[in-house]
Amino acid sequence: MQDWSSFNMENSSPSIPEPPSANAERFDAPPELVTEMLRFEPKPRRLGEILVDLAMASAEAVERALEEQRTEARLLGEILVLHGICKPEQISKALEVQAVLSSPLWQNLGAFRWKEGVAFTHVQETHRHAVVVSVGDRHVQLSPEEHILAEGLVSESTFGDIARRFWERTGQLVWPEQLIALTTRLWMLGLLSMDRGPAHADDPVPKPPSPRPNGWAHWLQVRVPLHDPSRLLDLSEPAGRFFFSRSGFACIASLIVLALAILSMHAGTLGTLILGNLGHRWVGGIGSFLLAYLLCSTVHEYGHAMACRAFGGKVQRMGVMLYLFFPMAYCDVSDAHRFPEKWKRLVVSAAGIYFQLMLAALAGLAWAWLSLPEAAELVLAQMVAITAISTLANLNPLLKFDGYYMLADWLEIPNLRPRAFAMIDGLAKGLPASGDLRERRAFLWYGLLGGAYTVAIAGYLTWRLAHLLLRSAGLS
Repeated sequence: MQDWSSFNMENSSPSIPEPPSANAERFDAPPELVTEMLRFEPKPRRLGEILVDLAMASAEAVERALEEQRTEARLLGEILVLHGICKPEQISKALEVQAVLSSPLWQNLGAFRWKEGVAFTHVQETHRHAVVVSVGDRHVQLSPEEHILAEGLVSESTFGDIARRFWERTGQLVWPEQLIALTTRLWMLGLLSMDRGPAHADDPVPKPPSPRPNGWAHWLQVRVPLHDPSRLLDLSEPAGRFFFSRSGFACIASLIVLALAILSMHAGTLGTLILGNLGHRWVGGIGSFLLAYLLCSTVHEYGHAMACRAFGGKVQRMGVMLYLFFPMAYCDVSDAHRFPEKWKRLVVSAAGIYFQLMLAALAGLAWAWLSLPEAAELVLAQMVAITAISTLANLNPLLKFDGYYMLADWLEIPNLRPRAFAMIDGLAKGLPASGDLRERRAFLWYGLLGGAYTVAIAGYLTWRLAHLLLRSAGLS
């Protein structure tokens, strides 16, 4: 857990100690610092007291400023700055300390509990050690230290007890700002509840917001849930277990290889059939394409769903999504975050392509071996073509398709895309990058490549759409 910038206070009552310059390890932290921190209890303090405890102003200077404040309509900080006793940044720092000490959290300690139905998954990987906290379809990753601190929050009733518990289990000190930040995060994500109302009626508890993409990203990814596949997945669960077993994979792989061999001998005929009907007749051209696309998308998403269910996860939402202005099906398999084994999450991410290749193999063999009506042959041929193109697109990790989720799980960096973009945005604003060197490198490369690629694709699609609208209006 990282250090938080704090302050040194010297007072007869328990004060906020000054943190060391590095992580407070059990054998490195000064004994007097540990003793002070473990008996400290935050409580509201006046600005003048804080300034004195921080050694930013003497008690005499604060008294004189208070005397002057009685006769002039000025704030205490303004008077101290005006007389050159304190700098503006010192007053700002003292006000931050005052806000921390006055937080309503301290009066409500002991009332927080985990939300009913919360589940914990401990993940131990090469570069990732975490605890995934899940409630319903919400999954939040905590570091092991954050999980220990959160357990203290829901188990203890004073800051000192929480700090002592954290110290005993991690050998690190916890600061009031850290507890406020973690509590706020867990509460706003809907992972905490209170077994009583807030300590003061004037401190209403905010209602956790529903998850929703923010800013321009919301308009590039709009989802409309339409279907709960739970019942169908219950019926097909035995088949799903077979498809994702070793024997099932061997059978499907053999089927795909056979289809590739057969179709390679008819590649010319297949290509002529598809290309010759792209702009021809509604039923024979565009109509067959839409039918083939619907079948491929549906089977693709059910592949994700069946894989998640086969490994014990829940899937309760499927629907349509507008991504980069392009319609497609989607399936919510976020429950896969609870799988501690990386290979299972990778299989869930790849299952859509796996199922779609199986469908295309069957369609290709049916087209090659069966005598069917022309319209049916065209649908089967277009299913093969759509699968070939969509497989390449899905494996592209620079957009939030299957390849992106496989890359994020392989690198063991959850939320790779938003975190990479956040770091690039911070660097553009002159903010230092945080995290270990390995993550910073991944964020830099993905942020630059993914951002440029997304802007290029969105720009191209927008230009094509504008060109089509202008052409239909007779303006181009």
